[in-house]
Amino acid sequence: MGEAIANTLVQTDNESRIYELIGSEIYSYQDVAEILSEIAGEDVYYTDADAVAFPDILKNLGIPERMIMVASGFTTDIRNHQYEIISPNLEQLLGRKPKNLNEALKEIYGNKI
Repeated sequence: MGEAIANTLVQTDNESRIYELIGSEIYSYQDVAEILSEIAGEDVYYTDADAVAFPDILKNLGIPERMIMVASGFTTDIRNHQYEIISPNLEQLLGRKPKNLNEALKEIYGNKI
């Protein structure tokens, strides 16, 4: 994203434009777990926290009430597919396809797991 933002700043025809800097693919937490399993060579599991129990789990961890509200709202939005948005903007601003999730996770964790 930093590269795309830098490219935007040096272009002269972007005044008053709004870009959605999101990818052109949608991934789930399960997708992340499966790719990490492949990288680690052992099973990585994603367990979706129960919507009713999630705030209590956070409270027991000492998370402030305001942050519990934010996190609970965020997870509700994810369950309701509110963030499943794709856009070609990132690819257009980069002038190439961005790394996919598999490539990015291998780059980040490939030698560390």
